[in-house]
Amino acid sequence: MASLAADDLLLARDLVASGRDDRELARACASGTLVRVWPGAYVQAGVWHALDPREQHRRRAVAALVTRRKDGLLLSHESAALVWGLPTWGWPAGPVELVDPTARRGTSTARLRIRASPLPLEERATRSGLPVTSLDRTVTDLLLSRSRVQAVVLADHLLHSGLSTRERLRALLAVRAAARRRRTAAWAVEFGDPGGESPGESVSRVVAHDAGFVVPELQVPFSDGDGLIGVVDFAFPVPDEPDRLVLGEFDGDVKYRGATYRHGRTPEQVVQDEKSREDRLRALTSTAGFVRWTRRDIADASRLPDKLRRAGVARKR
Repeated sequence: MASLAADDLLLARDLVASGRDDRELARACASGTLVRVWPGAYVQAGVWHALDPREQHRRRAVAALVTRRKDGLLLSHESAALVWGLPTWGWPAGPVELVDPTARRGTSTARLRIRASPLPLEERATRSGLPVTSLDRTVTDLLLSRSRVQAVVLADHLLHSGLSTRERLRALLAVRAAARRRRTAAWAVEFGDPGGESPGESVSRVVAHDAGFVVPELQVPFSDGDGLIGVVDFAFPVPDEPDRLVLGEFDGDVKYRGATYRHGRTPEQVVQDEKSREDRLRALTSTAGFVRWTRRDIADASRLPDKLRRAGVARKR
């Protein structure tokens, strides 16, 4: 099991075997040199604080596996989702999640949840050197255990990326027909849309739906006399005006700070380019309104609906 440890994960048993003692580890933590990320597992403080929450959770998950005195455990649910590269919304904030195929009952603490569940071989996998539930099993577990919004975020990602199809997701849920949250999961699968490119867009769509707004088209390209302007996240139809649309954009932090999106531009250049793009979109004869919102607007159930209403987005009749 020790081979599963991340390169930057320091195990107390290895440090003690090399001549260091528990008091030295305690002093290193007290001085801020090391961070104790799990009982018996440490990471250099500089490395730890540079990690995003997903990678911090990953280190804890690896530590939980390598410090347990039992073989056969697998990462599951959100911990497995992180290893599979599935999107997150509102987590990882909970415990590391494992499954024990041989146990009769599970255990749960604020830091670690171990479920007792039989796992056939086809539902077990190894990814990045870590034992995890298979992608299908991970997806099914998440759809049946997470919130309605989180289930839509997952469904959108799977459909957009081509990792799964609606038919496949329906089949996975059919196998677990007796699951308590199957109806909610089934709704999320049907509501899922391959046009959902980010978790923020998926959550926005749920909020707009719950507030009764018309169904938007997703990822719609627009052009003018100078060529392609760009692809707009949401295009809300205007009732009785088939050629008119209210355009909407979800602005995630990555748009202005993510290096991949900026393509070498400074954040200031991105802002200026976005302003120019918005001006061109507003100038189109088909544009009946334009609205932007952020993660803060979808965290409050009233903020996004208010913005959409003021921009002229119609409600369903």
